[in-house]
Amino acid sequence: MNAEQLPRMPLSLMLQFKRPEYLTTANASQWKLWSNPYYRFVRAAEQHRVLRRLDRSLAGDVTVRYAAPAFHLLSDLEAAQLAGEVIARSGHVSPEELGSHKVWTYQVSGTTGQGNPDGAELPFSTLQQLFVRQPAVAETVGQVSVYEGLERHLDTVAVVCRERNPALRGVIDRWQQSLARSNLGLDRRAALINYATIQTFCSWQRISWWLLDGLEVRPAG
Repeated sequence: MNAEQLPRMPLSLMLQFKRPEYLTTANASQWKLWSNPYYRFVRAAEQHRVLRRLDRSLAGDVTVRYAAPAFHLLSDLEAAQLAGEVIARSGHVSPEELGSHKVWTYQVSGTTGQGNPDGAELPFSTLQQLFVRQPAVAETVGQVSVYEGLERHLDTVAVVCRERNPALRGVIDRWQQSLARSNLGLDRRAALINYATIQTFCSWQRISWWLLDGLEVRPAG
């Protein structure tokens, strides 16, 4: 990948995918909220704490969301996978908006959902609704400035990933020491270490991470 292919104004998207239940009977706990079949997923306490911290600490740099599909049949999943539309047919809710609620319920993506038991209706946005496409900008960005923008972004995100995470710091420190001993003469070593930090953190937390270009899209709202 050359400099022209790197995001010129980096933004990160971090998604934690949830597999929902599909509830169809009136004795389901949140039936009174919907009075019709609905989907429900339950968040994990420790992971939710981590995601809320990311959501608060990296607002403006990283969009953090739970993502859950609005389909439940195996045939629908296979069709969505073949079409590359699993994310497009999912809804997204902020961990900070979910707050202290343990359960999120919804019927379709792109409308609203509710936290259990008494959460207000909140947007359950599609990916297309989360981001607004920016008008094309005719701009020439030098290689150095592209790298600097990306390096700053990686450093900002990596710092928050390392916070309150001694296990991650230990793994990265040992890897950094092995790099130093190898004498590989790598350029932009700090950026590589920050990138590895974020990737390792996301792997441990089962988070999917994308780098977007803020000159092409921006968060809606």
